[in-house]
Amino acid sequence: MLTIGICDDQVEIIDDLVERLENWAAIQGVPLHVRTYTRGLDLLENYQGIDLLFLDMKMPEGDGDPLPGILKRRIPFYP
Repeated sequence: MLTIGICDDQVEIIDDLVERLENWAAIQGVPLHVRTYTRGLDLLENYQGIDLLFLDMKMPEGDGDPLPGILKRRIPFYP
């Protein structure tokens, strides 16, 4: 199963991306699980097991920008 995380402060963008990913997965026959977050701090509390992450870098709380560096330190194989 492919687990995708989406972190964005705009729920409309999350909903659109989830719909597109679910359509793609259905066409490709790929088992898919999507986790959504509206705050970077929520993502940091539950990032384990995510295979692919879509991350909004410009969120109002400013928590999107430092997230890649934090995740890189926490996940040894993060590029």
